[in-house]
Amino acid sequence: AATAAGSSGGGGGLATMAGLGGTNEFLDNILPCLRDPQPIVRVCAADALAECLKILMERQRGSMTAPLCTLYANMMEGLEYHGSGDGQGVGNAVDDKNNAPNSNRDSSSVAVTVATNAHGSLLTASEMIEHSKRFILPRFDELTKAILQFTTHHMALVRLEVIRLIPKLATRCPGIYRRRYLDQSLTFLIESASSAPPPKSRVDVRPTAFSAIGQLASAMRDEEAGGGDIMG
Repeated sequence: AATAAGSSGGGGGLATMAGLGGTNEFLDNILPCLRDPQPIVRVCAADALAECLKILMERQRGSMTAPLCTLYANMMEGLEYHGSGDGQGVGNAVDDKNNAPNSNRDSSSVAVTVATNAHGSLLTASEMIEHSKRFILPRFDELTKAILQFTTHHMALVRLEVIRLIPKLATRCPGIYRRRYLDQSLTFLIESASSAPPPKSRVDVRPTAFSAIGQLASAMRDEEAGGGDIMG
């Protein structure tokens, strides 16, 4: 994250990016940081991305569609998830290794990689929803479906990011969200708020889930959504 931020953090770098001259260079540096094995690096990279998106969208002199499409495509790659009920999302990537002696190790490694990529993509989604203006609107359904499939993921850090994203999605398009995704989201949030974490877990999603329920109710007050009763 420090490398990516350094390439765009100086005054000259930001000026160049505002003219779109260095946008691709910034993305080349920030995208690997969003897939870093360390969660803190991914979070810092997302913070750097947020600040740069703010500047780009405010000072843009040309179309931002191309760099936003690059960022969106990379994000959606990380959200490719075909998990079963256990939520591990390994999919078919290890099918050809099932008969190998080290198949358990391979499967575990793939699951960690999937979770790492998913977490980085969820962090990216949060910043794109907030800072890409109308770019996300025609892609709203695709993105929402991709995010909500992680409600059953086995890793609490991934589910925590989904919890944080639900109110942001609902606020972005309240009418569509109420009609298509409210029931699933509310069920997930209530279950998350009422379920104690496992004894050895270092992530407790309950406080964030309680907060997200209130934020979701606030989003549903929009007139297009037909009122603020999320239980209706």
